Amino acid sequence: MDDITKHYDNGISIKSYREREKAFLNAIKKGLKNITQYMYIYTKNNKDYFKNKLDRKYISFKEW
Repeated sequence: MDDITKHYDNGISIKSYREREKAFLNAIKKGLKNITQYMYIYTKNNKDYFKNKLDRKYISFKEW
């Protein structure tokens, strides 16, 4: 587990483990269903992106 949020030049950030938990809680509040089917991928332009493990489609939610 990585405890440091990483930031890249292209604007993408990969959140730390604790921040990913917060991202999931935020996404649930904003309508994410079936959370076990999704994995956190990255954050860009104030949106957290998650990928469905089954159909590989992405979904995003505004940060906080």
